[in-house]
Amino acid sequence: MYWILENGRREELNEIEKIYAYGITVQESHDRNKLSISLNAFNNKQITIEKIDEKYRAVTSIENRQSIIDRVYIHSVERLFGLPKVLSVVIFGFTKEDNIPVRERISP
Repeated sequence: MYWILENGRREELNEIEKIYAYGITVQESHDRNKLSISLNAFNNKQITIEKIDEKYRAVTSIENRQSIIDRVYIHSVERLFGLPKVLSVVIFGFTKEDNIPVRERISP
């Protein structure tokens, strides 16, 4: 896993970042082409990885509409000992049904 910094540079996540804020947790494996996960930053939002048009896509409810995730922005600050604290998560995507852009801001 990695994040894209404001300057456009790509940087791998370290272990602390993966565990406490930016990583993912596998919730359930449905079958060979479908898997449910959650973001460690906000584990109440279920995301399903599924094969759509021969590509694997992340799908979740964005503004109460089933949507394909385009990107996720996590606003965080560094706390004591370098542990991150997530302040908010913004999920950007396109509705599955009609490809309309959607976004949702979540405060953990």
